Amino acid sequence: MCLSQTCEFIATGLGDKLFAVPMHAIKLQTNPDHKDKVILVMDVSKEQRRITMKNPLTMKSWSPYVVGIGIGVLSWFAFGVANNPLGISTAFEHSAALAEKAVVPQPEQFNEYFAQKAEAGKSPKIGLGWMLVTGVFVGAFLSSWLSGDRSTESIPAMWRERFGGSVPLRLAAAFFAGALMMFGARLADGCTSGHGISGSLQLAVSSWVFTAMFFAAATVTALALYGRTETSHV
Repeated sequence: MCLSQTCEFIATGLGDKLFAVPMHAIKLQTNPDHKDKVILVMDVSKEQRRITMKNPLTMKSWSPYVVGIGIGVLSWFAFGVANNPLGISTAFEHSAALAEKAVVPQPEQFNEYFAQKAEAGKSPKIGLGWMLVTGVFVGAFLSSWLSGDRSTESIPAMWRERFGGSVPLRLAAAFFAGALMMFGARLADGCTSGHGISGSLQLAVSSWVFTAMFFAAATVTALALYGRTETSHV
């Protein structure tokens, strides 16, 4: 079946998948069993393999198994090279503390938080955590740019059907929800990366409890906000 008016490509099947193959990749050869007949042979060269195989950098999603293995390897690397677990929320905590310290010099004298950090040798600083935060932003931007998976909508369909089309309401809800999540993460001394990834792979009991609780809380919150009838948008 030709896929263009000049028949530059033809459609061919492989299992349950359909591929567009350039005409120059198709050759006529004599059938070795029947000399009076010819057969079509597809030349699977590097060029054709490049056409039929997807570039992982342009894919909109990856296998969760591959991503899980990648996160595990990244955790090994972080522990082995920097002796530091993966975590993001601590970077924001330290940034807020450094901003306060810039306004109020020597806060260790009257602030219990700074006093405890100084005593433990963990004074707030811009360190590996902010490198991870930067990497998340840069990686997300590059992924959306290369894959073309970028949305321009300010209000998701599920939110619009439930709460209307007010952009200020949506932004305000997102801001306060993020602030509440950050407060909870620092109260638990870790977030979904610090506890859910780094702590869980070290078999920390507190991290396993935290992970179970945030999954349960997320499920209850989603049901409370959207109910059971909004699954058509998921």
